[in-house]
Amino acid sequence: MAASSGGKSQTIAQKKQKAERYAKEPDRFCLESFSAVMQSEHGDRRIALDGGVWSCSCDFFAQHGTCSHVMSLEMILRSHAGIRLAPDEPEQRRIEPCST
Repeated sequence: MAASSGGKSQTIAQKKQKAERYAKEPDRFCLESFSAVMQSEHGDRRIALDGGVWSCSCDFFAQHGTCSHVMSLEMILRSHAGIRLAPDEPEQRRIEPCST
C-alpha cells in the first residue's frame, strides 16, 4: 500500500512540474467563458464573458457596452494572468475566438 501512495505522490509532483511549465506559456490558453460576482459600492454585479463578449448586470453597462466592473476585471486578468483582451472601444469588446 505504501508503494502505491508513493507512486501517486510522484505522479502529482510530475503533474505540478508540467503545470508550472504550462503556466509559463499563457498563449496555450484561450478564455472562452468566465463569470464572476463583484461586490461594488452599489451591490453585487454579475460579470460574464461568453463567446468572447463581456456583459455586466449594472445599468451603465446596458447603456454603454462597458463599465468599471468589466474594466477592472480586464485589468486583473491582464496584469495577473497575462490574458490578451480586446481593445477599449465598447463595440469591439470581444476576445478573439479560440482556434481548435
